[in-house]
Formats: sequence, structure tokens, C-alpha cells
Amino acid sequence: MELGNICFGHSRGNYLMLRSSGWELELYRLFKAIEPNNKDDFGLSYGVRFENETFFTTPYFWGDCNCGFDKKDYKWFEDNKHRDYCYQNKKKEIEKEWAIQTGKLEEFEKDGYFSEYSLSDKDQKLFNNQIKQLCKEMKLTYPSGCGVHCTCDHDKNYEKWREINNHDPRCPIVMPNFWYKPMDVTIMWYKYPLRDSYISHQITLKEFKKIINKCIESLKNEKQK
Repeated sequence: MELGNICFGHSRGNYLMLRSSGWELELYRLFKAIEPNNKDDFGLSYGVRFENETFFTTPYFWGDCNCGFDKKDYKWFEDNKHRDYCYQNKKKEIEKEWAIQTGKLEEFEKDGYFSEYSLSDKDQKLFNNQIKQLCKEMKLTYPSGCGVHCTCDHDKNYEKWREINNHDPRCPIVMPNFWYKPMDVTIMWYKYPLRDSYISHQITLKEFKKIINKCIESLKNEKQK
């Protein structure tokens, strides 16, 4: 998965989709069928928004959650902190020491983390050695990222909370970019089709062409009504 998608995007699914081999062309064929008078090929290449009883499609959503879940999620983290003995807090103690030494305490307290990449090469090694020693003392693997280790019940509690709390199904953050309703086949992509895309079912390109044909056929049927 692309780093930008991991950090900021919301393309998720069961199976990774390849961008090549004709999949994009099939989607573009559908977009042209939806808006036959649209001459903006560049605009169409990002997708169009349309829905009927057969399928739904929409361009990548660049905005924020509008169903209220993100606010609930943020509040959960505000109300539920890692325990004092947790690796996460032990690591923060080391980060805070370095923030004080380098005059970045205000920035650290505001952002909640300290980046070792702001240090000189020499100090980076010292910092990393401290983290390495911490992992050794706590019998954890190294290297470790900011969210790799949790040695308290925080992460497990969050997983339980997420089992019954999520975005509204129609929230644009979780809505697929393409949804073929009869088979419940969904595709989500990152920024534009089919960048870092994921599909709900494993299907062949031949099967996908049939799906697109059904979608285009549904457009023609609507015009005849």
C-alpha cells in the first residue's frame, strides 16, 4: 500500500487491483457512457458521480468524514491513554528529553511526538540507541515505529470499540468509488482509477468487462423508460 494512502487516503479492500491490463479502460468506457457529451478526457479520467439501481460510481473523495465518526474516534483517543508502564509512554519520555535538549519542547507538547530526523546524524544514533535499549529491556523487537508496540490494554480496547463503532455506510470516507450492486462488487482507489486500488471480490478482466457492459446497459434501459 502506498505511504500516502496509508497516512491520508482511504482506499481499502480485500484484494489489490492492478492498474494495467485493461481495467482502467473499462472504467473509462463506463465514464464516457455516463457523460457522452463530456469532452474533458482529463476530467473523465478521474471518474464521474452517478448512481442507479444497478451501480454507483464516484471520483476519489478529498474531503473529511461528514458522518461524525472521526470526531468520536478522536474523542476516544483523548479519553483513553496508554498506561504509564506502556512502551508508548516510555518512548515518549525519551522523546521529551530530546525535545528539551533541542529546544523543541513546545513543539513536542503541541504535536505529541518528537522526530529524530530533526537531529544531527550523531544525535540520531544516540536517540536510536536509547530506543533500541528500551526495546531490549521490554523484550520487544527493534526497530520500532511510533505505533508498533503497545504493552498495555490500550490497543486491544480500541479494537473492541471499533467492532461496534464505525463510519456511516454512506459516509464518503468509506463509500466505494465503484459498486456493482447485483454482485456487491466494490472498488476503492487512491486519488484516481486505479491507483493503489482494492476490490472486494477476485474477478477476471473478462468478468469485469461483463459487469461494465451490464452497467452501460442499465443506462440505456433508463433512457428508454
